[in-house]
Amino acid sequence: MSSIKMNCWEIKQCGREPGGRLSHREPCPIPLTTTTNGINGGKNGGRACWAIADSRCRGRNIDPFSEKIAHCIRCKVYQQVMNEEGHNYRNTREVFSRLYSPEYLAPSQSTNSLSSEAKRVFMKIHNDMDEQCWSTLRNDTNEAVNCGNLQLRLFNGEHPDLVLEDYEHFKYQVENRCSQEIECEDLFFEEPETEQSTLQ
Repeated sequence: MSSIKMNCWEIKQCGREPGGRLSHREPCPIPLTTTTNGINGGKNGGRACWAIADSRCRGRNIDPFSEKIAHCIRCKVYQQVMNEEGHNYRNTREVFSRLYSPEYLAPSQSTNSLSSEAKRVFMKIHNDMDEQCWSTLRNDTNEAVNCGNLQLRLFNGEHPDLVLEDYEHFKYQVENRCSQEIECEDLFFEEPETEQSTLQ
């Protein structure tokens, strides 16, 4: 059995990779996303494609991202990568951590291009992504997408105060949902009353 790990364009035979039969059409960002190179043993975004926006699966971009990810988790590429990687599988949150990490940003999106205030907001969001209890949330993918979008707004020139205000509101909602999840878990695992304690 071959130990070679196939990328999404090889599994799907889409022809959208550089030099592929359809590479002359609108380019797909998956084979070109170098920030995710090596994740799940793939080349560029080849084994993390579900977490990368604007992909050209079936020749079209699926938008919004929440609709794309719903489509992707049913895709044979996603299922194959998960099965092949097993315990080494790098999930969507980890991919986003790489995509929006300052050390992996493309030169055009270097944090050096941001003002000091914008850089401070960017790093606050980045650091909070590691500290927040994303894993307790059922839809942690959407939470990571929201953080990434907020960071991109800084590169698009939006005022840092506006981005920070939206982030603080978003963070408050996440923390509330985290605490509700934890309370529900505590309630669920609470020791049931025994018959003897009920009689006392």
